[in-house]
Amino acid sequence: MIRGRGLLDEGLCADNQLSKKSFIPFVQASKNERFGFKHVAVDGKWLYIYADHIRFLIRKRHRVNGVRVQGYNANGVHVDMVA
Repeated sequence: MIRGRGLLDEGLCADNQLSKKSFIPFVQASKNERFGFKHVAVDGKWLYIYADHIRFLIRKRHRVNGVRVQGYNANGVHVDMVA
């Protein structure tokens, strides 16, 4: 049986190997309203999150100002605040 070689196999690109964990998910967030950002609860506070990046967050129920809301959890995701 002939086995193909991938990018992570030794021999094909031994000098420029890619690690399997090279992608670190991040989320762009802002405290001010912006175009393309949605207003959601993240880790107990209201933030505007870029709409395409919401998929990296985990859905979770939170309390914000004493009210239980459907929000998101940012465990394992870097939250990058946009100025």
